[in-house]
Amino acid sequence: MTKKCPFCGGDTNIDKILRDGYEKYPDDPDAFAYVVRCISCAAEGGWAKTEGNAIRNWNMRSEKKNSQINFTSNQTKELEQLEKVLKDKYEKSIEIIWRVYEKVFLSKKSNTLIKEISKETGLSHIDICEKLIINYRSYHGKKIPSKKPASQGD
Repeated sequence: MTKKCPFCGGDTNIDKILRDGYEKYPDDPDAFAYVVRCISCAAEGGWAKTEGNAIRNWNMRSEKKNSQINFTSNQTKELEQLEKVLKDKYEKSIEIIWRVYEKVFLSKKSNTLIKEISKETGLSHIDICEKLIINYRSYHGKKIPSKKPASQGD
């Protein structure tokens, strides 16, 4: 019996494959190779000459994989700190992108201009927006205001 996949927890199948060069000799004990594969993520264990060895390879790999995910308390703390830093940077990036979107792409004038540029250049709406974001960020020194200045209108 095979264990669950150590990567995704999915169920497995045992595949029996006729080896190259044995097409004329399917009764030969060495004609087939066996491998255990995860149904969900397609991870596979080592190939073997017998079904039992393929299962053993898979199950041993599961034990090795599971033993590798035990972290010390210091490692766990470091991972939690890293996760927090990454989450903060991600949230800040999303905030910046949203500000650019609000400032540049939600105005009616900008939308009309983007359509005209698209017709002239053949670029997609998304390509034009990406170029505008890059130019806007480089012009404003990568600092994007949270609110539109009161003196400017759409």
